[in-house]
Amino acid sequence: MRYNWGNEFSADCFGCSNRVLGHYLTASRWCRLATLMLRMGLRQVKQIEVGYIHVKAIQKVMTVNAQRAQTMNVELYSHYLESFRVQEYISHRSGLLPRSYAVDLRNKHYECRKFQSLQYS
Repeated sequence: MRYNWGNEFSADCFGCSNRVLGHYLTASRWCRLATLMLRMGLRQVKQIEVGYIHVKAIQKVMTVNAQRAQTMNVELYSHYLESFRVQEYISHRSGLLPRSYAVDLRNKHYECRKFQSLQYS
């Protein structure tokens, strides 16, 4: 009986120490995980901030291009020659002269380089 009691006692002590050791390992892992999550969170915040600035810049350019597109008029379109001229009418208050661009789709020649994204191959 005494032998059994000693085995049970040692088993309980080992179980207890395993629980304490397990708790210690869990706590150390939790600290590492918390530190890692903090670093990842800060990195994501920085990326979001940089992306936010980038998105705002793109939105501003898109707004300007949309306003410019409303002031453009296609003139002298030739389906056979695949060329056309674009006249951009600018507000007289801005003090800029109207601009005219030539686009030739056959030679892939664009004076203003704004129409390259519209060319589908």
